[in-house]
Formats: sequence, C-alpha cells, structure tokens
Amino acid sequence: MADRLLGSYRAVLLGGILIAAGHYTVAVPVEVSTWIGLVLISLGTSLLKPNASSRVGKLYGTRDERRDAGFAGLGRAAASAGAGL
Repeated sequence: MADRLLGSYRAVLLGGILIAAGHYTVAVPVEVSTWIGLVLISLGTSLLKPNASSRVGKLYGTRDERRDAGFAGLGRAAASAGAGL
C-alpha cells in the first residue's frame, strides 16, 4: 500500500520520521504520551522495514547472485546498529 501511495523512498523517510517522533514522545513524562509514542514507533517501523527491504531488492537484478548477500548485509547492519544503540 505504501509503495502505491507514497513510493518506497517516501515511505522509508516517513517511517524514520515517525520512529523519531515516537521516541521523542515517549520521553515526555506523561503517561498518555508513552502510549502515543509507542503507536508512532509501531507505525514508523511498519513503514520502514518492508520498504527498506524493497529498496535493497531494487538494487540488484532478479537473477543477480549478489541479491541474497545484499539482504544479509542489511540484516547484519540493522543488528549492529541496534547493538550499538
């Protein structure tokens, strides 16, 4: 749905913005802001993850042998970034 309405680039960008806004909202010391922040993080993640994978898939041709390595590299990079945070 996001590919048709926004395009994958805009969906990834909007997903990142929503995740950041969610983290800022969670930091506000009011109980309701915690729940709003969690919703924003969830929505942002649902936009970001599938479309980031889609963008990696578009980097390589359908029969390109490097395609699987690209997805594995994305997974390792995400795990390393998460561990670093």
